[in-house]
Amino acid sequence: MHTIGKFRQSSSFIVGLFFSTLLMVGVFFVLYFVVMAGENALLKESKDAINSEITLLQKTFEHVGFEALEDSIREKTKDPENAYFYALKPEVSSLLIGNVPNWPEVFSEPQKGEFVFFDIAHELLDSNTKSIRIGSEHYDIMAIIRTLPNGSELLVGRNIDDIEIALWVAGTFGWLMILILFLVSALSIALGYYVVIRFNRIAESTDRIIASGNLSERLPVESSWDDLSKLSIVLNKMLDELEEMLNSIKSVSDNIAHDLRTPLARLRQDIEAFAQPEKRELLLGEVDNILSIFSGLLRIADIESEKQKSAFEVRDIGVIANDVVEMYTPVAEEKSIQVDSNIAEAQVYSDRDLLFQCFGNLIHNAIKFTPHKGKITVSLTQDGNKTVFSICDTGIGVSDENKERVTSRFFRVDKSRASSGNGLGLAMVAAVVKLHEAELVLSDNEMSDSGLCCQITFLQ
Repeated sequence: MHTIGKFRQSSSFIVGLFFSTLLMVGVFFVLYFVVMAGENALLKESKDAINSEITLLQKTFEHVGFEALEDSIREKTKDPENAYFYALKPEVSSLLIGNVPNWPEVFSEPQKGEFVFFDIAHELLDSNTKSIRIGSEHYDIMAIIRTLPNGSELLVGRNIDDIEIALWVAGTFGWLMILILFLVSALSIALGYYVVIRFNRIAESTDRIIASGNLSERLPVESSWDDLSKLSIVLNKMLDELEEMLNSIKSVSDNIAHDLRTPLARLRQDIEAFAQPEKRELLLGEVDNILSIFSGLLRIADIESEKQKSAFEVRDIGVIANDVVEMYTPVAEEKSIQVDSNIAEAQVYSDRDLLFQCFGNLIHNAIKFTPHKGKITVSLTQDGNKTVFSICDTGIGVSDENKERVTSRFFRVDKSRASSGNGLGLAMVAAVVKLHEAELVLSDNEMSDSGLCCQITFLQ
């Protein structure tokens, strides 16, 4: 069966996985640059501003003095436009100068040149400015501390609430993109799985139609909006045309066989009145051969039209197989052919006359192509819901390339056509097997150097 065995081996899954992986890598790169690189860029600007401000205050101390530094800090903290936080802690006093209410605990052991982060509660400041973050009760401060030559400590910081909210928005957006990516990937995989399932159904139906030759079966159409259903509709239209063409061809051949049988029967009657016995018998033999061909064609057409199921019932086909073996054993003995049978009881929904003719054709062919002192084995076994009828011979066998063709009408293994027969025996067998919804398999006889095994499997 030409279906996709595993979803992970399908092109839909591979292509979907490739693009999902590509998109995922792209999103992670974007997220990294937005969160990591963006954070560094945003904080760098604030760090540079803080460094410039604290350097300016240090120079004020160096050139003007400590009191001028105190005055400068007091003036800056009074400016409503000022965005900095200041704290000056003299070495000999615990009193702070600036707008930071308490010396942050993180600075109990100052680390020169390193920025640290702390927060200040809103109620500890005189400013009416609140954090731009919804629900926040404090300012987030990034600051640096430097020790002055007189032992005092100088802190300059800046509110980074705006940076925090920007980073939060960027991070949230990034995670949202990842979530969307996973949803898209899951949807792509689900869609790919749906496509594979639909393709497998179409492939299974197509294989079944090809294997059975039943052109009346159609591909499933599950909707009218998707492309696969449109493909099934187009293929079903093609099957309609093929079925109509084949039916017309079969109708022509069946009509020819039916119409010619009557004048041939009249010709036979005229030949019977022929004066010379030798020529009469020769002509009668040829006419009988032609009549048997037309009768075989009409019989196959009748079976293929499925008009024979009125006689179907559950019966023991072991009785039919025994009757066939009993009938053909004398014929086999004329060629010193040994016929062994191992036939069990098996209840199968079937037509007795059709199976008798089917089994008879198989054993007749086996006798015809098995040489003197050969052997034919007939068996009927039942295993669970399977019933298997097989005939194996030690004859000339059939090549692998011909095994698929021997059930065609008029096909002859003997290209010289020196042997008797019209090439319709196995075609009729195939028609009966198909009517019984069974399976016919031709294989080499593994128990002999040559020969053929014909196996029919009936499903309960």
